[in-house]
Amino acid sequence: MTRSTLHIRPATPADAASIHKVHEDSIRAMCSADYAPDVIESWTRFRSVEEYRRVLEVGLEITIAAAIDDQLVGYATYCPQESELTALFVSPGSARRGVGRALLAAVESLARPAGRLHLQSTLPAVAFYERHGYARAHGESFTLPDGNHIQCVRMTKSLV
Repeated sequence: MTRSTLHIRPATPADAASIHKVHEDSIRAMCSADYAPDVIESWTRFRSVEEYRRVLEVGLEITIAAAIDDQLVGYATYCPQESELTALFVSPGSARRGVGRALLAAVESLARPAGRLHLQSTLPAVAFYERHGYARAHGESFTLPDGNHIQCVRMTKSLV
């Protein structure tokens, strides 16, 4: 029996469809207990595969992919200008297997020169970030293109 190995690597435009799927599947499976159905529907439709591809091609943010046996199972996006983790999603089948922890560690490594990492956590992910040393700053909401709001918690961690 072969053991699957988790690989963390830079994402490429060829990963756009897989990133889109991880994003949507993760939201539907892991956020539906904390957000209303209309918010979930809005949240999962506001970005297309083409938009992910375009963002990866432009490269203003750094996107990291997590893959097991060449299948993308998670991703994280880091904005170096703000030292902010702007996304971290794991496929439901790979949750609680170290994928999120590995992605977070990779982003923290990128952010270390800035001395601090900021993020907006979804409600179900707050405990995950707290376990990794993040402190709550305040509650806020993220407004989707159709006007729906996602309640979030602003969190920060010193990397010094």
